Amino acid sequence: ETSVDTLAQYQYNGRKLVGVITPEGVTTIVYSGELINKISYVGIESGTEIKYTQLFTYDQTGKKIVTITENRTEQDNILNTTPDPIETFKTIYNVTYAGSSTNKLETVIGMTGQVIPLTTFAYTSYEKATFTYDANSNVSKVVKDYGGVVGGVPGASVQEDTYTFSNYDQMKN
Repeated sequence: ETSVDTLAQYQYNGRKLVGVITPEGVTTIVYSGELINKISYVGIESGTEIKYTQLFTYDQTGKKIVTITENRTEQDNILNTTPDPIETFKTIYNVTYAGSSTNKLETVIGMTGQVIPLTTFAYTSYEKATFTYDANSNVSKVVKDYGGVVGGVPGASVQEDTYTFSNYDQMKN
């Protein structure tokens, strides 16, 4: 006897991925020409309903993402008769590249804040990923820093995680 579970169902329009359906939720991808314009997700993960929309902004050449804005809602205990209140968050990701002529990611800095009714919105936390490459342009290390934001400026890192990647062949991967 065998058991088969569907991990994900992928939907395409021509060669473009436009949707992913998993047991946890549904992701929809919208394009503007050849570029991803918007990604939306609706799902339930560990009893929490999560909905988000990400909007992508590109540089003038239309080849590099420079910002991603995300609006997200979460509602815990969605399966209970009285679920928790809906919480809303905003995140902006700023993407930089190593040099103007390369497509190598240098950093991705995401700042997040919770939207609280009747208060002025402010980003309160950040995460920053810094990328290092080997001689074949493969990512060899990613350092992720986490901390608070004061006055719209990321503060000192309070946690750092380092990931190293070294198991590549001789090609660009």
